Amino acid sequence: MVSLDNGNPSFMIRLSLLFIIMLASFFHVRGQCASPCSSFFVHQAVSTNISRNWTVITNPLTDGNPNAILLVTPVWGGRYPPAVLSIYNHPIGVWYTGTKWAIFNQDLAAMSFYADFNVQVLNACPSVFVHRANTSSNITTIDHPLANNNPNALLFVTQNWNPGGGGGVYNNHRIGVYYNGNRWTIFNQDSVAMPAGASFNVAIRNPGPTAFVHRATLSNTWWFFTQTNNPIINSSARAILMVTPNRNPPGSPGVYFNRNFGLVYYGGGWTISTQDNANMTIGPAFNVEVIAPRANNKIVFVSTRDGLMNTEIYLMNPDGSDQRRLTNNSWLDNGPAISPNGTKIAFVSQRSGDSHAQIYLMNANGTEQTRLTSDPAVVSELAWSPDGRKIAFESSSHIFIIDAVPGSVARRITSGDDLNRAPTWSPDGTRIAFVTATRRDSGSMYIHIINADGTGEVNITSRPSQYETPDWSPDGTKFTFAKYEGSSSEIFVMNADGSGETRLTNDTWIDRNPRWSGDGAQIVFESWRETTQIWTMCIDGSRQTQRTYPPRDNRYPDW
Repeated sequence: MVSLDNGNPSFMIRLSLLFIIMLASFFHVRGQCASPCSSFFVHQAVSTNISRNWTVITNPLTDGNPNAILLVTPVWGGRYPPAVLSIYNHPIGVWYTGTKWAIFNQDLAAMSFYADFNVQVLNACPSVFVHRANTSSNITTIDHPLANNNPNALLFVTQNWNPGGGGGVYNNHRIGVYYNGNRWTIFNQDSVAMPAGASFNVAIRNPGPTAFVHRATLSNTWWFFTQTNNPIINSSARAILMVTPNRNPPGSPGVYFNRNFGLVYYGGGWTISTQDNANMTIGPAFNVEVIAPRANNKIVFVSTRDGLMNTEIYLMNPDGSDQRRLTNNSWLDNGPAISPNGTKIAFVSQRSGDSHAQIYLMNANGTEQTRLTSDPAVVSELAWSPDGRKIAFESSSHIFIIDAVPGSVARRITSGDDLNRAPTWSPDGTRIAFVTATRRDSGSMYIHIINADGTGEVNITSRPSQYETPDWSPDGTKFTFAKYEGSSSEIFVMNADGSGETRLTNDTWIDRNPRWSGDGAQIVFESWRETTQIWTMCIDGSRQTQRTYPPRDNRYPDW
């Protein structure tokens, strides 16, 4: 806990910035526990879970599981009650209490109230394991086939006091990873020898859209911060990230970073920040993994509960609670899509003076409903770009893009005479997937991908079928979609290259319009089981749970 009368000028700048961050995130509430499907969440240290120098995690994925492997990264300036500030300046680790896992301060300092931590829960597998120190120096060497002779491997590490439970070993030092020419190592940044038995949770990742190296440079560093630049997480205040310092990634001369750090959402992006009031230096590098690119915690949908010919738009929590009506008129409001940051909703409506259904925008509480388009044809099937600045939609069997600003002019990106519909953006905002059918064979629908500038269209589905409503996963690796199997429509997932189709639902009803949750852990969809209602499930098809109920229909969900 910091003192409010600290006279350090650097501290006062930091304190002012923290107040700005608090105001920017005041209305942003992160879940304290994961959904039953999720393997990552944000944990907050509060009076009910703090004991001395640790904070206890209560979660079904970790409770009673001494073999769980946890990765943890502090998050600074996220969620605070008034007048309570907590800068987290301690080396941390995890330990098993005998029944639950906890996050603890290696220096034995009292746990700070309202400290936030991103937590990822993993099970042991070839790329996830516990490493025990094998050295008498400050460096312990990892011998693993996925990391050996692989300077591009990205390692994420959290200290583990007592793997499997029982007694443990402290290592009260800031750590990082280092490549020695053929092996990756974990090292103490202050060059002090590691104690015998020190243990570390390790995850090995390959570089890609959601795993990358960030370097602190003159152009991205100021004061305490170095700002990442990744289109998947830019403008996404609800993203969940993991970070580990990397002393010498390829192309780096090798720089120590012997400071405690945390993540801060500031200036419209995610930054890595020092925690000791010292300015961020130029040169350090960090492995960054995007665990959850966006974690919007609301589902928007259409309901006929106000009359069969009076569809209105509603908002609810993922568990179906707190259902709120957003539109209230005599027109048909349909096809809602919630923006990546959860603040805006685009929808389709034909209102007084509209010759056809048009795109409207409103705040997530239903206020400031404004028409966006004046298209001469009917528009439908809306999809926000990842940065929340554009909307893709279908009109006259073509895919268009428009800036999400009233008065903007739409731009068509598809050509020819095929029947194109149901666009969805790639997480980096560079491509759009959509469903297409030729007029000669309108009974078969395929999934195509096209660059956002209209070039490079390709078909990723190899055999004729009836693909519908694809949705790109938040990490960019998969699609979920609906497809007819006989007389029933079922929900599937497949890899982003079209391979590996896996069926998630298997019933005699119509299941359609699947959408990923923002954290990529669940899928929401509509199912015509007796009446049309909103359901959710885990991404493996398990835990299918009804979220809305009769007597009226509820459909077209978006998460």
